Amino acid sequence: MEGSIVSTADQDMSDLKEAIVNLDKKLDRLVTTVDTIRSAQDLFAQDMQKIKDPDTGIYPRIRTLEQSKDTQSKFMWIFATSMAGVIAKIIWDLLSLTR
Repeated sequence: MEGSIVSTADQDMSDLKEAIVNLDKKLDRLVTTVDTIRSAQDLFAQDMQKIKDPDTGIYPRIRTLEQSKDTQSKFMWIFATSMAGVIAKIIWDLLSLTR
């Protein structure tokens, strides 16, 4: 009877060791996954800093595009007004010739 108790205790110790080894492997995988996530977050944070950079980020680029759009719009209005003036002058000259 005592032999079966010892073999059961040995079996329980063996199962416990196996469970600890499995737990250790799972913890290693978990640590590796957390490290991977941490490095991905670091890269994301660096990319966000580049985007938010006041000199070369997205906001200065948008501001530059808006300014160029405003300039282009002003140029188009000047051009359209000039063309309307030229057309009006041509029509005026044509009407003046027919009199």
